[in-house]
Amino acid sequence: MLGLLAGCCWALVAMSQSGARVKKVLFVIADGIPADVMERIHPPHLEEIALAGKYMRAHVGGDKDTYSETPTISAVGYNSLLTGTWVNKHNVWGNDIKAPNYRYWNIFRLLKDQYPDKKTAVFSSWTDNRTKLVGENLPDAGNIHLDYHADGYELDTVNFPHDHARDFMHRIDEKVTDEAAANIRAHAPDLSWVYLEYTDDMGHMHGDGPEFDSAVTKMDAQVGRLWAAIRYREQYYKEDWLIVITTDHGRDEATGRGHGGQSTRQRTTWIVLNDPHLNDYARFYTPGIVDIMPTIARFLQVRVPDNIAWETDGIPLIGNVSLAAPVVDVTQGNLDLSWKALGKVGYVKVWVTATNQFKTGGEDDYRLLATVPLGQEHVFVSVKNQPSPFYKILLQGPDNSVNVWVSPKTGSTASTPPALLPMGPAWGAVYQQRAGEYEALCLQAYNIAKSRLDNLLASTTGKPPAIITDIDETLLDNSPYAVHQALAGKTYDDSSWIAWTARVDCDTVPGALSFLKYAASKGVDIFYITNRLQVEQGPTLANLQKWGFPQADAQHLVLKQSGATSSKESRRQAIEGGHQVLLFLGDNLSDFAALFDHQPYDERRKRVEESATEFGSTFIVLPNPVYGDWEGALYNYHYPATLPEKNKILLDSLKTY
Repeated sequence: MLGLLAGCCWALVAMSQSGARVKKVLFVIADGIPADVMERIHPPHLEEIALAGKYMRAHVGGDKDTYSETPTISAVGYNSLLTGTWVNKHNVWGNDIKAPNYRYWNIFRLLKDQYPDKKTAVFSSWTDNRTKLVGENLPDAGNIHLDYHADGYELDTVNFPHDHARDFMHRIDEKVTDEAAANIRAHAPDLSWVYLEYTDDMGHMHGDGPEFDSAVTKMDAQVGRLWAAIRYREQYYKEDWLIVITTDHGRDEATGRGHGGQSTRQRTTWIVLNDPHLNDYARFYTPGIVDIMPTIARFLQVRVPDNIAWETDGIPLIGNVSLAAPVVDVTQGNLDLSWKALGKVGYVKVWVTATNQFKTGGEDDYRLLATVPLGQEHVFVSVKNQPSPFYKILLQGPDNSVNVWVSPKTGSTASTPPALLPMGPAWGAVYQQRAGEYEALCLQAYNIAKSRLDNLLASTTGKPPAIITDIDETLLDNSPYAVHQALAGKTYDDSSWIAWTARVDCDTVPGALSFLKYAASKGVDIFYITNRLQVEQGPTLANLQKWGFPQADAQHLVLKQSGATSSKESRRQAIEGGHQVLLFLGDNLSDFAALFDHQPYDERRKRVEESATEFGSTFIVLPNPVYGDWEGALYNYHYPATLPEKNKILLDSLKTY
């Protein structure tokens, strides 16, 4: 986007230096609200802001079925806004935010780089928005420091105790709003980000309906308080504010509970801003979430460095723009390029490179292949002297630039590979929750266990008899957690898991309770060995006791110790020292013996074959189609791998035809 701010930018700077009002920006992300809901509810405060400026439908998700197709997931959308790029560049594929590519600078870094004394702020329930996406104090993210922040309230279970209805999240959003409004009134940061989560929580829990509508209305009231703080500053101080409110994704058409895919409703979002001076791009096209970053940059008179601007996917919604909507096709060693001219005069320069060194910190060798009149809206250029499976093309106009990638091998934009994560575990949960075959397998396992127990009790030694059992997916059903994470675009993480177990909401695995009650009635000691953490002791005992599992007390519950590995071997040995363990129950091979611990996937299968006589005899295996070491073994137990890396491994491991 070379020349993004050339033209009107320096005139605006001159005005500022001569005493113009100081420009400031607040942007708000209200999570997970489709455009049709906004248009049906007519939230009054947002409509008031739109009357001062504009409400417009927008989109997330990148260009569907192309290299830039982007999951319609929360953190993915946040980072598209912050960087003005789609996921193929910023590399945040899910809410776990594994490996952001900080080479694509976010708007906070751009502001601080040009204006180190400008003040910045983030107000959010998540700390990750500040610490991972903005990347505060991270060397790779520019070591930027935010002047104000208020976040992390999801972890504060003292002041915001978690309840089943998740009303605590509304209280957190209220706190976030209060902190932000007070800070704006008192300090007026030059750039502030407010994140509101409650709407997405209600969408996941209830789907479309009165609960979700009520959440949107509550969000609107919070935006109203922020808007009042801005109007206060404009009235009493020499300030000119831009407020931008948007959402990070829509919701599925069928229920309104899910998102992450590429259906029209999941991709269709909205933008509200108070600036009435929109350009032709904003008036005649459907903007993307990536357009917000260059809009903020232009309003704050931030000159985006050329190497960053050339990678930016967004187009500013204010000020002069030259061109939009690039289309590229590859034909027999030629690039067939077209665009829509939004300006009337000037030229378009066509730059092409066959490298993508910028992604890893290098420089790309762009070559100028053509210069044509802007109004021509088309050019045909040869790349026969640059044969490559990949090209990046930049169309540089007088007031903005647009870029596109192509793959000559297909003659069209390179497609995004299919993904098994983060939604894959939800498919396993469907089987676990709805399949009669799953129930039959569990009952079969426990019927075998009962038969074996009767036989083994007839030949016990002098030690008291015992059973060692796992808990999760052996006795307690955690499939709702897998569904919740998948619908939120997340995979497992410790904090969300602990929040789930604290709810004491797990149902029982079919057959588990009756079998253990039978075993206890025969004088068998039951030991529950689990890799749940010490902090989960209370909720775990409460969940077991809720269903009446026998001997569910601190003496029989053996949790993972702080700092210990996930191996259960030493804990099993401690019990075996004083008991004759008749049966081991579990859903994971490591629940049975150390010989299965941390083994490669092929070795795990080999050792299963070598231990074949143990299964159904001493080892009773329960089905778990959602998670386990079977998955970790495929990654070589490298759990910090990114979602794209995991997806590639999973896809490569599958047999097809």
